[in-house]
Parts: sequence; structure tokens; C-alpha cells
Amino acid sequence: ATVSVLYWIARERSFFHPPLFLFHMLALVIAACCTVSWDPSGTAVTPLMAWTNWDFLGCAYNDTYLRSVADKMVANGMQEMGYHMMLIQGCIVPLGSRGSDGAPIVDPEKFPNGMADLIAYIHSKNISVGVTTSIGNVTCEGFEGSYGHEDVDAKTYADWGVDLVREQSCGGTNGETAEGLFQKMQAAIQASGAKTMLYMD
Repeated sequence: ATVSVLYWIARERSFFHPPLFLFHMLALVIAACCTVSWDPSGTAVTPLMAWTNWDFLGCAYNDTYLRSVADKMVANGMQEMGYHMMLIQGCIVPLGSRGSDGAPIVDPEKFPNGMADLIAYIHSKNISVGVTTSIGNVTCEGFEGSYGHEDVDAKTYADWGVDLVREQSCGGTNGETAEGLFQKMQAAIQASGAKTMLYMD
């Protein structure tokens, strides 16, 4: 998927820096009329604008907080400005937290109702949801990565209702290439049958 510079604008504190403010506002106005669309190959061809937790909160969030963010995105007009996604970055699946079938198990304290329930709530606000993983065994934040579990992870994300998977190049490649590992996740997402975007980072 193609993620534009507007994603960067949305998360950087420099957004309101006076010399850049007019440029940023113009960019947002241009993007406000657009939602993500797809070309025949399945590639996203329009900008994606998302709220994300990482720069401001890091791992200091939970189910209740994310639900409140979804409510505020509707109430404060962010949706009308073109923000149609929440990207939950990092801290979802503790390192080594997998079931007997290999499926990832979310942090029960952070997500007591599970991811599917949380994502269903966010979807009820007409907001899409993205989650983050990595090509290696460990994510950039030290949580569970997807190496060797691409198929079961992609199926689990589909079961949760995830709209976008951001896969980062963290945690090593175990002797494989990053490109090859990204392709494994791409193939796994396609095999899941879900129309999920893959954001390779």
C-alpha cells in the first residue's frame, strides 16, 4: 500500500510550526476529499490518513483509550478532514505469546475484550484499523514478530477485522531477505481472503 507524506504530517509535532503550517493545511484540504482507493492490482493509489499512538503515547494505551480516540475522531471532525483509520502501533502481542496453533495472543491486560471486539467498535464509527508487526521474530518495540508465522498471523488479522497490516523490517531476517519476507506476508494476506492492505516499512 502507498502511504503518503500526509501520514507523517498527521503524527509530527512540527505540524503547527508557523513556516510549514499553511503548507500542511493545504495538503490536508486537498486530501480531505479523498478516501483510499485501489487499482486493479490491489495497490492503494490514494493517500491514507491515520491517527496513530506511537510518537505521543508509545505503549501507554489500552482498549478503553482507543475506544475514546475513535469517539473523538468522529466528534471533533477528524473524519471529515479525511482521517479514516486508526493505526495501532506496537505493544499488541507480548513476545512469545502464541497459542498451541501458533496464533498470536494479545496482551490480556491491555485488551481484555480481545482485538476483534475492539476493532468491531472502531468499525462501528466508520473508522478502519491497522496493526503493526515485523518481518523478524521481534518487533521494533520488543514484542512478538511474524517470522515463521506469516500464514497464521494473516489469518488472525483477518479474523480480528484488521484493514491494514504495517510490517516493519525489525527483528532480523534469519538469513532470508527482507524482500522475501515481505512477499511471504503479502502472499499470506492474499491467501486469507481478506482485503487487507500491507504497508511495508
